[in-house]
Amino acid sequence: MAVKSGVATNRGFTMIEIMIVLLVIGILMSLAVPNFLSARSVSQTKTCLAHLRAIECAKEELATERGLGVSATFTLDANPTTGLIGTTSYIKSVPVCPNGGSYALGTVTVRPTCTSSGHVL
Repeated sequence: MAVKSGVATNRGFTMIEIMIVLLVIGILMSLAVPNFLSARSVSQTKTCLAHLRAIECAKEELATERGLGVSATFTLDANPTTGLIGTTSYIKSVPVCPNGGSYALGTVTVRPTCTSSGHVL
């Protein structure tokens, strides 16, 4: 605290200034948070669709390479005949839906699906 000619000067923010700053921060947050949540949802959907495309391509490549018919079914494991997962296979690790859904692979001619709503290839 500086003393100037016998009068103490108090340097700091007034209550009104602090309240205005908090109000501006609150307004900015109310605009930013819904956009962030929307972008997160869109990102999760796009990630799931990328996994579904990778599964579909891996099924087709495995069926072509091994000479499997269109009725061959696949699994997300390391089975050497019908498994799509493995260090030497088409998909290196098990894909996981970021929204908590699970994947159903089906046959070669059927597109893979996800149990989360809106995640359709």
